Amino acid sequence: MNSEILQKFSGKDKINAVFLGGSITQGCGASEQSKCFANMTGEWLKTEFGNDRLNYYNMGIGGTPSKYGLIRFKRDVVSYNPHMVFIEFAVNDKGEDTRQYVEGLVRGLQSLPTKPYVVFLYTTDEEYTTETKYFNEVAEYYGIPEISLKDALKKHLGGANAREAGCLMDSVHPTDKGYAVYFEEMKRCLSLPEYYKRPQSKEKLIPETVSLSVDFTPAATLEKSDGWCEFYIESNDRKWMLGFPGDWFEFEFDGDVLAVEGGLHGNTCAFDVYVDGELIGYGEPWFNDEFITNQLALSFLTADLADSHHKVRVVVRKSDKPERKSKHLCIYNVIAGKKFDI
Repeated sequence: MNSEILQKFSGKDKINAVFLGGSITQGCGASEQSKCFANMTGEWLKTEFGNDRLNYYNMGIGGTPSKYGLIRFKRDVVSYNPHMVFIEFAVNDKGEDTRQYVEGLVRGLQSLPTKPYVVFLYTTDEEYTTETKYFNEVAEYYGIPEISLKDALKKHLGGANAREAGCLMDSVHPTDKGYAVYFEEMKRCLSLPEYYKRPQSKEKLIPETVSLSVDFTPAATLEKSDGWCEFYIESNDRKWMLGFPGDWFEFEFDGDVLAVEGGLHGNTCAFDVYVDGELIGYGEPWFNDEFITNQLALSFLTADLADSHHKVRVVVRKSDKPERKSKHLCIYNVIAGKKFDI
Protein backbone atom coordinates (compact mmCIF):
# COMPACT_ATOMS: atom_id res chain seq x y z
CA MET A 1 0.00 0.00 0.00
CA ASN A 2 1.17 3.51 -0.83
CA SER A 3 3.02 5.10 2.11
CA GLU A 4 0.92 8.27 1.84
CA ILE A 5 -2.21 6.18 2.30
CA LEU A 6 -0.75 4.29 5.25
CA GLN A 7 0.14 7.60 6.87
CA LYS A 8 -3.55 8.62 6.79
CA PHE A 9 -4.27 5.79 9.23
CA SER A 10 -1.20 6.12 11.43
CA GLY A 11 -1.89 5.73 15.12
CA LYS A 12 -5.01 3.63 14.57
CA ASP A 13 -4.77 0.13 16.02
CA LYS A 14 -8.06 -0.82 14.32
CA ILE A 15 -9.50 0.32 10.98
CA ASN A 16 -13.16 -0.31 10.18
CA ALA A 17 -14.48 -0.18 6.62
CA VAL A 18 -18.22 -0.22 5.90
CA PHE A 19 -19.80 -0.98 2.53
CA LEU A 20 -23.32 0.49 2.47
CA GLY A 21 -25.56 -0.25 -0.49
CA GLY A 22 -28.09 -2.49 -2.17
CA SER A 23 -28.04 -5.98 -3.61
CA ILE A 24 -24.91 -5.38 -5.71
CA THR A 25 -22.95 -4.50 -2.59
CA GLN A 26 -24.60 -7.48 -0.87
CA GLY A 27 -23.37 -9.76 -3.65
CA CYS A 28 -26.53 -10.86 -5.47
CA GLY A 29 -25.50 -12.86 -8.53
CA ALA A 30 -22.17 -14.06 -7.13
CA SER A 31 -21.66 -17.81 -6.88
CA GLU A 32 -20.61 -17.30 -3.25
CA GLN A 33 -20.29 -14.35 -0.90
CA SER A 34 -16.52 -14.23 -1.22
CA LYS A 35 -16.87 -13.45 -4.95
CA CYS A 36 -18.78 -10.15 -4.56
CA PHE A 37 -16.81 -6.96 -5.11
CA ALA A 38 -17.34 -5.59 -1.59
CA ASN A 39 -16.01 -8.69 0.12
CA MET A 40 -13.11 -9.05 -2.31
CA THR A 41 -12.23 -5.41 -1.70
CA GLY A 42 -12.49 -5.91 2.05
CA GLU A 43 -10.19 -8.93 1.95
CA TRP A 44 -7.69 -7.02 -0.18
CA LEU A 45 -7.74 -4.11 2.27
CA LYS A 46 -7.01 -6.59 5.07
CA THR A 47 -3.91 -7.78 3.26
CA GLU A 48 -2.81 -4.18 2.73
CA PHE A 49 -3.47 -2.84 6.23
CA GLY A 50 -3.09 -6.07 8.20
CA ASN A 51 -5.52 -8.92 8.82
CA ASP A 52 -5.67 -8.19 12.53
CA ARG A 53 -5.92 -4.44 12.05
CA LEU A 54 -8.68 -3.99 9.46
CA ASN A 55 -12.27 -5.14 9.76
CA TYR A 56 -14.83 -4.72 7.01
CA TYR A 57 -18.61 -4.91 7.15
CA ASN A 58 -20.80 -5.63 4.14
CA MET A 59 -24.04 -3.79 4.88
CA GLY A 60 -25.65 -4.27 1.49
CA ILE A 61 -29.38 -5.03 1.58
CA GLY A 62 -31.16 -5.86 -1.66
CA GLY A 63 -33.63 -3.36 -3.07
CA THR A 64 -32.70 -0.54 -0.69
CA PRO A 65 -32.14 3.01 -2.05
CA SER A 66 -30.29 5.88 -0.35
CA LYS A 67 -33.42 6.83 1.65
CA TYR A 68 -33.33 3.37 3.21
CA GLY A 69 -29.60 3.79 3.76
CA LEU A 70 -30.23 6.96 5.76
CA ILE A 71 -32.83 5.18 7.88
CA ARG A 72 -30.44 2.36 8.74
CA PHE A 73 -27.44 4.70 9.14
CA LYS A 74 -27.29 4.39 12.93
CA ARG A 75 -27.59 0.60 12.94
CA ASP A 76 -25.56 -0.30 9.87
CA VAL A 77 -22.84 2.39 9.83
CA VAL A 78 -22.47 4.30 13.10
CA SER A 79 -22.43 1.13 15.21
CA TYR A 80 -19.21 -0.02 13.49
CA ASN A 81 -17.19 3.14 14.22
CA PRO A 82 -16.13 3.45 10.59
CA HIS A 83 -12.89 4.92 9.27
CA MET A 84 -13.84 4.27 5.64
CA VAL A 85 -17.34 4.20 4.14
CA PHE A 86 -18.22 3.14 0.59
CA ILE A 87 -21.72 4.15 -0.57
CA GLU A 88 -23.43 2.35 -3.49
CA PHE A 89 -27.03 3.31 -4.24
CA ALA A 90 -27.02 4.68 -7.80
CA VAL A 91 -28.86 1.73 -9.38
CA ASN A 92 -31.56 1.55 -6.70
CA ASP A 93 -32.10 5.33 -6.67
CA LYS A 94 -33.17 4.97 -10.32
CA GLY A 95 -32.11 8.46 -11.34
CA GLU A 96 -34.43 10.14 -8.82
CA ASP A 97 -33.38 13.28 -6.98
CA THR A 98 -32.22 11.76 -3.71
CA ARG A 99 -29.67 14.44 -2.86
CA GLN A 100 -31.18 15.17 0.56
CA TYR A 101 -30.80 11.51 1.61
CA VAL A 102 -27.29 11.21 0.19
CA GLU A 103 -26.33 14.49 1.83
CA GLY A 104 -27.88 13.27 5.07
CA LEU A 105 -25.51 10.30 4.97
CA VAL A 106 -22.53 12.53 4.22
CA ARG A 107 -23.27 15.01 6.98
CA GLY A 108 -23.99 12.19 9.40
CA LEU A 109 -20.58 10.72 8.63
CA GLN A 110 -18.96 14.12 9.15
CA SER A 111 -20.42 14.22 12.66
CA LEU A 112 -18.82 10.94 13.76
CA PRO A 113 -15.75 11.03 16.02
CA THR A 114 -13.88 8.74 13.60
CA LYS A 115 -14.23 11.29 10.73
CA PRO A 116 -14.28 8.56 8.07
CA TYR A 117 -13.06 8.77 4.52
CA VAL A 118 -16.00 8.50 2.12
CA VAL A 119 -16.22 7.16 -1.44
CA PHE A 120 -19.24 7.03 -3.76
CA LEU A 121 -19.49 3.91 -5.95
CA TYR A 122 -21.45 3.71 -9.19
CA THR A 123 -22.50 0.33 -10.53
CA THR A 124 -24.50 -0.14 -13.72
CA ASP A 125 -27.26 -1.74 -15.71
CA GLU A 126 -26.52 -3.84 -18.76
CA GLU A 127 -26.56 -0.86 -21.17
CA TYR A 128 -24.62 1.54 -18.93
CA THR A 129 -27.52 3.96 -18.53
CA THR A 130 -27.52 4.21 -14.72
CA GLU A 131 -27.97 7.88 -13.84
CA THR A 132 -25.52 9.36 -11.32
CA LYS A 133 -25.91 13.14 -11.74
CA TYR A 134 -27.38 13.73 -8.30
CA PHE A 135 -24.62 11.75 -6.64
CA ASN A 136 -22.09 13.63 -8.78
CA GLU A 137 -23.47 16.95 -7.53
CA VAL A 138 -23.18 15.95 -3.87
CA ALA A 139 -19.71 14.49 -4.48
CA GLU A 140 -18.48 17.63 -6.21
CA TYR A 141 -19.92 19.91 -3.52
CA TYR A 142 -18.25 18.02 -0.65
CA GLY A 143 -15.11 16.90 -2.52
CA ILE A 144 -15.95 13.20 -2.22
CA PRO A 145 -14.03 10.72 -4.42
CA GLU A 146 -16.10 8.71 -6.90
CA ILE A 147 -15.36 5.29 -8.38
CA SER A 148 -17.32 4.51 -11.54
CA LEU A 149 -17.52 0.74 -11.71
CA LYS A 150 -19.93 1.42 -14.57
CA ASP A 151 -17.24 3.07 -16.66
CA ALA A 152 -14.75 0.36 -15.76
CA LEU A 153 -17.07 -2.40 -16.96
CA LYS A 154 -17.98 -0.51 -20.11
CA LYS A 155 -14.30 -0.01 -20.94
CA HIS A 156 -13.50 -3.63 -20.16
CA LEU A 157 -16.20 -4.82 -22.57
CA GLY A 158 -15.63 -2.17 -25.21
CA GLY A 159 -19.19 -0.94 -24.73
CA ALA A 160 -20.80 -4.33 -25.38
CA ASN A 161 -24.01 -5.24 -23.58
CA ALA A 162 -22.86 -6.39 -20.14
CA ARG A 163 -25.46 -9.16 -19.79
CA GLU A 164 -24.80 -10.57 -23.24
CA ALA A 165 -21.08 -10.53 -22.44
CA GLY A 166 -21.69 -12.66 -19.35
CA CYS A 167 -20.80 -9.99 -16.79
CA LEU A 168 -24.36 -9.48 -15.52
CA MET A 169 -26.81 -12.26 -14.66
CA ASP A 170 -29.78 -9.98 -15.33
CA SER A 171 -30.19 -6.28 -16.02
CA VAL A 172 -28.07 -5.11 -13.04
CA HIS A 173 -26.63 -7.94 -10.91
CA PRO A 174 -23.08 -9.04 -11.80
CA THR A 175 -21.88 -12.57 -12.27
CA ASP A 176 -18.54 -13.63 -10.80
CA LYS A 177 -16.98 -12.32 -14.01
CA GLY A 178 -18.59 -8.90 -13.56
CA TYR A 179 -17.73 -8.71 -9.87
CA ALA A 180 -14.10 -9.45 -10.76
CA VAL A 181 -14.04 -6.39 -13.04
CA TYR A 182 -15.60 -4.25 -10.31
CA PHE A 183 -13.01 -5.49 -7.81
CA GLU A 184 -10.06 -4.75 -10.07
CA GLU A 185 -11.29 -1.16 -10.45
CA MET A 186 -11.75 -0.85 -6.68
CA LYS A 187 -8.23 -2.12 -6.11
CA ARG A 188 -6.77 0.22 -8.74
CA CYS A 189 -8.46 3.28 -7.29
CA LEU A 190 -7.88 2.46 -3.64
CA SER A 191 -4.16 2.14 -4.32
CA LEU A 192 -4.13 5.90 -5.00
CA PRO A 193 -4.05 8.54 -2.20
CA GLU A 194 -6.62 10.78 -3.90
CA TYR A 195 -9.38 8.27 -3.08
CA TYR A 196 -8.94 8.80 0.65
CA LYS A 197 -10.65 12.10 1.43
CA ARG A 198 -12.97 13.34 4.13
CA PRO A 199 -16.01 15.36 3.03
CA GLN A 200 -15.40 19.09 3.23
CA SER A 201 -17.21 21.10 5.93
CA LYS A 202 -19.80 23.28 4.23
CA GLU A 203 -23.29 24.66 4.60
CA LYS A 204 -26.02 22.28 3.49
CA LEU A 205 -26.49 21.82 -0.22
CA ILE A 206 -30.18 20.94 0.23
CA PRO A 207 -32.01 22.93 2.95
CA GLU A 208 -34.36 20.00 3.74
CA THR A 209 -31.49 17.62 4.55
CA VAL A 210 -31.73 15.98 7.97
CA SER A 211 -30.18 13.01 9.69
CA LEU A 212 -32.04 10.28 11.55
CA SER A 213 -31.53 8.40 14.76
CA VAL A 214 -33.93 5.48 14.76
CA ASP A 215 -34.13 2.03 16.31
CA PHE A 216 -35.25 -1.20 14.66
CA THR A 217 -37.56 -3.37 16.78
CA PRO A 218 -38.43 -6.89 15.59
CA ALA A 219 -42.16 -7.24 15.06
CA ALA A 220 -42.00 -10.58 16.86
CA THR A 221 -41.34 -8.78 20.16
CA LEU A 222 -44.39 -6.47 20.02
CA GLU A 223 -47.76 -6.80 21.70
CA LYS A 224 -50.04 -8.32 19.09
CA SER A 225 -53.20 -10.27 18.35
CA ASP A 226 -53.21 -14.06 18.50
CA GLY A 227 -53.45 -14.59 14.74
CA TRP A 228 -49.82 -13.77 13.96
CA CYS A 229 -47.36 -16.58 13.34
CA GLU A 230 -43.59 -16.60 12.99
CA PHE A 231 -41.47 -18.01 10.21
CA TYR A 232 -37.73 -17.99 9.71
CA ILE A 233 -35.76 -17.67 6.47
CA GLU A 234 -32.32 -19.17 7.01
CA SER A 235 -30.72 -17.66 3.88
CA ASN A 236 -30.94 -14.14 5.30
CA ASP A 237 -31.28 -14.96 9.00
CA ARG A 238 -34.60 -13.15 9.37
CA LYS A 239 -37.57 -14.02 11.55
CA TRP A 240 -40.75 -12.69 9.98
CA MET A 241 -44.22 -12.18 11.40
CA LEU A 242 -47.07 -13.38 9.21
CA GLY A 243 -50.46 -11.74 9.83
CA PHE A 244 -53.94 -11.96 8.35
CA PRO A 245 -56.86 -9.52 7.94
CA GLY A 246 -57.95 -8.29 11.35
CA ASP A 247 -54.61 -8.96 13.06
CA TRP A 248 -52.90 -6.06 14.81
CA PHE A 249 -49.81 -5.10 16.77
CA GLU A 250 -49.11 -2.16 19.09
CA PHE A 251 -46.12 -0.29 20.51
CA GLU A 252 -45.09 3.08 21.93
CA PHE A 253 -42.13 5.32 21.18
CA ASP A 254 -40.74 8.83 21.61
CA GLY A 255 -39.91 10.82 18.48
CA ASP A 256 -41.23 12.02 15.13
CA VAL A 257 -40.14 9.28 12.69
CA LEU A 258 -42.08 6.06 12.16
CA ALA A 259 -41.66 3.30 9.58
CA VAL A 260 -42.76 -0.29 9.04
CA GLU A 261 -40.43 -2.76 7.35
CA GLY A 262 -42.29 -5.46 5.47
CA GLY A 263 -41.70 -8.20 2.94
CA LEU A 264 -42.71 -7.79 -0.69
CA HIS A 265 -45.22 -10.33 -1.91
CA GLY A 266 -47.70 -10.71 -4.75
CA ASN A 267 -50.47 -11.82 -2.39
CA THR A 268 -49.84 -9.30 0.37
CA CYS A 269 -52.47 -7.67 2.53
CA ALA A 270 -52.44 -3.96 3.28
CA PHE A 271 -52.28 -2.40 6.75
CA ASP A 272 -53.52 0.78 8.40
CA VAL A 273 -51.36 2.82 10.78
CA TYR A 274 -52.98 4.57 13.74
CA VAL A 275 -50.97 7.01 15.86
CA ASP A 276 -52.53 8.18 19.11
CA GLY A 277 -55.87 6.85 17.91
CA GLU A 278 -55.83 8.65 14.54
CA LEU A 279 -55.47 6.92 11.17
CA ILE A 280 -52.43 8.58 9.55
CA GLY A 281 -51.76 6.30 6.59
CA TYR A 282 -51.41 2.80 5.27
CA GLY A 283 -48.91 0.46 3.69
CA GLU A 284 -49.03 -2.33 1.15
CA PRO A 285 -45.74 -4.13 0.38
CA TRP A 286 -46.90 -5.48 -2.96
CA PHE A 287 -44.69 -6.76 -5.77
CA ASN A 288 -45.68 -8.89 -8.72
CA ASP A 289 -44.04 -12.04 -7.40
CA GLU A 290 -45.55 -14.31 -4.77
CA PHE A 291 -42.14 -15.77 -3.89
CA ILE A 292 -40.31 -12.58 -2.92
CA THR A 293 -41.25 -12.38 0.76
CA ASN A 294 -37.59 -12.18 1.84
CA GLN A 295 -37.16 -8.85 0.00
CA LEU A 296 -37.33 -6.01 2.51
CA ALA A 297 -39.34 -2.89 1.75
CA LEU A 298 -40.18 0.30 3.59
CA SER A 299 -43.89 -0.36 3.52
CA PHE A 300 -44.74 2.81 5.42
CA LEU A 301 -42.72 5.88 6.42
CA THR A 302 -43.47 9.25 7.97
CA ALA A 303 -41.09 11.81 9.44
CA ASP A 304 -43.76 14.41 10.12
CA LEU A 305 -45.11 13.41 13.52
CA ALA A 306 -44.91 15.72 16.52
CA ASP A 307 -41.72 15.06 18.46
CA SER A 308 -43.38 13.51 21.50
CA HIS A 309 -44.54 10.22 22.99
CA HIS A 310 -46.78 8.20 20.69
CA LYS A 311 -48.93 5.07 20.81
CA VAL A 312 -49.04 3.15 17.54
CA ARG A 313 -51.47 0.47 16.39
CA VAL A 314 -51.08 -1.31 13.04
CA VAL A 315 -54.07 -3.27 11.71
CA VAL A 316 -53.92 -5.75 8.83
CA ARG A 317 -56.65 -5.52 6.18
CA LYS A 318 -57.35 -6.61 2.63
CA SER A 319 -56.07 -4.54 -0.26
CA ASP A 320 -58.30 -1.90 -1.82
CA LYS A 321 -57.42 -3.47 -5.17
CA PRO A 322 -59.76 -6.43 -5.68
CA GLU A 323 -57.41 -8.15 -8.15
CA ARG A 324 -54.92 -8.73 -5.33
CA LYS A 325 -55.59 -11.86 -3.31
CA SER A 326 -54.64 -10.32 0.07
CA LYS A 327 -53.70 -13.63 1.69
CA HIS A 328 -51.36 -12.35 4.40
CA LEU A 329 -48.92 -9.65 5.48
CA CYS A 330 -45.22 -10.17 6.22
CA ILE A 331 -43.66 -7.77 8.74
CA TYR A 332 -40.03 -7.76 9.89
CA ASN A 333 -39.29 -4.63 11.94
CA VAL A 334 -40.88 -1.43 13.12
CA ILE A 335 -38.57 1.57 12.93
CA ALA A 336 -39.01 4.60 15.18
CA GLY A 337 -37.00 7.53 16.45
CA LYS A 338 -36.11 11.12 15.68
CA LYS A 339 -34.88 13.33 12.88
CA PHE A 340 -32.48 16.15 13.60
CA ASP A 341 -30.81 18.97 11.76
CA ILE A 342 -27.18 18.42 10.99
